[in-house]
Formats: sequence, structure tokens, C-alpha cells
Amino acid sequence: MKNNRLSLNDANANILIVGYFPCKPDWKIPLAKAKNDCLFYIEKGKGWIDFEGQRIETKAGDMHVFRKGHYHELGHDRND
Repeated sequence: MKNNRLSLNDANANILIVGYFPCKPDWKIPLAKAKNDCLFYIEKGKGWIDFEGQRIETKAGDMHVFRKGHYHELGHDRND
């Protein structure tokens, strides 16, 4: 799978829902097909994203964008 980089210079967005998810020890977003475009910003700690079957390690300062219709699952390192 190619690493598709998104340039924010030409981006526009309509925000439908905003949420903040502090990661409690058992926090996880189970495998699901995105009903909307999703943006995840990692504030602190580290974790992982399974996107279309590919595991991506993630850490504080990372931002990930998933387009509608793609499968994703998220979790974090309980010790960090």
C-alpha cells in the first residue's frame, strides 16, 4: 500500500462531528467501516492503527485521515 501524503495547502473540509477520546486502559475503536471521513490527532502516548489490513504504529503529534468507506481499527499502548 502506498503512503499517500495529504497536502493541507489545497484542502478544505466540512466538519460534521468533533470528539475527544482520552485513552483509558481499555480504550479501543473496534474494526469498522468509516461512515464519514475521519481525522485522528494523537495528543500523547503511542498506539496503533489497522487501516485496510495494514498496521501503522502511531505516536504523539501524528495525525491520520481516513476516507469514508475504508476499514480501520485503533488501539493504544496501555503503559504509555
